[in-house]
Amino acid sequence: MNDAQWQVLEPLVPAVKKVGRLAKYERREILNVLLCSTKNGTWQNIHDRLREQVRQKQGRDPHPSAAFLDSQSGLDSQSVKTTEKGKTTEGGSPWLRWRQKDQSAQA
Repeated sequence: MNDAQWQVLEPLVPAVKKVGRLAKYERREILNVLLCSTKNGTWQNIHDRLREQVRQKQGRDPHPSAAFLDSQSGLDSQSVKTTEKGKTTEGGSPWLRWRQKDQSAQA
């Protein structure tokens, strides 16, 4: 970190305490290490290892598999029948009717 960057960040860094043990490292050096660690992926590696340990202690697979489902995922015209305004109807939503027509045309 150059001097100009440190001048901006220094007021945001907690000052060294005047009581207790003397500081072993300067605040600027600590911040330099933290900034370097985020650039080379060290923090992500630490996070990943800790997550794996927690998951193993919980009896889970250490490597999570992720999935994102919204409220409409996996639904078809037989599951939920709504109009564009969200009102229930027997015909299904217009999007689902269009999708069914499109799929039957491709078959």
